[in-house]
Amino acid sequence: MGQRPTLFLTVIVCATCIHIFSATQYAPPYTCTTTTTLCKPGIENEGTNPVANRPSHASRPGKRGPVGPKGDKGDPSKPDPGYNSAITEMQRNMGIMESEMKKMNNTLQKLQQENEEFREMLHNVSQVQVTASTERPTSCKDYFNAHAPRGQSNAEGLAILFPFQEDDDLTTIEVNCILKESRSWMVIQRRINGSLSFNRQWEGYAEGFGNPNGEFWIGLRNLHKLTSSANYRLRIDLENWEGESRYAVYEKFAVKSEKNNFELEVSAYTGNAGDGMATHNGMGFTTSDRDNDETSSNCASSYPGGWWFRSCYGGGANLNGLHPKSEKDFHWLPWMDPETLKFSEMKIEQVN
Repeated sequence: MGQRPTLFLTVIVCATCIHIFSATQYAPPYTCTTTTTLCKPGIENEGTNPVANRPSHASRPGKRGPVGPKGDKGDPSKPDPGYNSAITEMQRNMGIMESEMKKMNNTLQKLQQENEEFREMLHNVSQVQVTASTERPTSCKDYFNAHAPRGQSNAEGLAILFPFQEDDDLTTIEVNCILKESRSWMVIQRRINGSLSFNRQWEGYAEGFGNPNGEFWIGLRNLHKLTSSANYRLRIDLENWEGESRYAVYEKFAVKSEKNNFELEVSAYTGNAGDGMATHNGMGFTTSDRDNDETSSNCASSYPGGWWFRSCYGGGANLNGLHPKSEKDFHWLPWMDPETLKFSEMKIEQVN
């Protein structure tokens, strides 16, 4: 009987150990802060330290908690708000630029139209000017522009000019025009063979005489009107009885008014005939009935023919003297002294 209580106690202890072992092996862990707190298996209370409360022996992990709701997925086609704002601003600026470009295009079209209208107007004006210069040429240049074949550099023709029409003066001058090396000259004096007398008085020289196609004097009044309205140069071509030719050019040539006795202005000589006009510069015109030279006699009476005499010969020229070869009055002394000339031609060209 003494052994039964011990055996019974041993059985109880073994059963208790098995129970404890089973509970620890299969039951979920309990985590509590105090002994009085009701604990729930698998949940850690706030403020607890899971590491400290975790059993030291290996244990089975708890069940996974429920999965939380999914977050919103980003849309790659939708940029962030800052990018959208920049795009909007860029589109607005492009719209402004488009509007300005349209305005500029409209303005350009208007300017092009005005330019075409202006060019048309200039064309019409030039046509009117060409027509006017063709119908009423004011110079030999106008005459050759209308009558000389294009590209021709040498020509000659009789022209009726309207040199004073800009002053509403439709007075005409009939002259011989010469196109030489593309330069247009107006003949104002010509001596060929002595067939026309140049022994004229004041009115004859003032008004002019002769035939523009032959021996000719344009007239001092015409020379004054021409040279006072534009700048002219003078060219003088000479020929002797041996057939030799020389020339003289003066870049400045003008004749003053009748009130000033048709005083001569001539300067800036070039050529190969010698300067036969220098001594006559600044002199009034002298005829047998109007003495304006510096001598005690009348040079135009002593040497028949009107000219800008200073001291009759004086080392200069007299292109209006007696023509026959036997006479010594038709001369250009720097070249032919004392021999007389056979031919002379004075012509003027307008200088722009």
